[in-house]
Amino acid sequence: MNGATLHQMGQKVAELMKERLRVKGATVDDVLRRGAARLSRRERREAEYLLHQMRMAGNPKLLARMNDAKLIAAYDTLMEYLTGVAPGARRGGGFIGIAGTILRTLIVVGVLLAGFLYWRGHL
Repeated sequence: MNGATLHQMGQKVAELMKERLRVKGATVDDVLRRGAARLSRRERREAEYLLHQMRMAGNPKLLARMNDAKLIAAYDTLMEYLTGVAPGARRGGGFIGIAGTILRTLIVVGVLLAGFLYWRGHL
């Protein structure tokens, strides 16, 4: 595999990450690094492997030593995962998580306040 093909593969994965996971970044390197946090463990490992191989592709001696089968498998895994993710699907979970945290805190404070008032004889 040559370096140009490898960079094209990285570019396609980065474009899908931008579109589907709403990852921001100026370069492919930035997008893959930032987007890895939004992936599951298996896909994160594959994205890190692809990023590492892209960095190694700049050296012709290291480029010749790359494992093409593993690289293609990593690319296929990432593409399969990213094409299955709906654009913006992860957006709503943040609001629900924050609302749940606030509600849980209000319940705990209310129970503690009621216990304090009972203890002091006001209830």
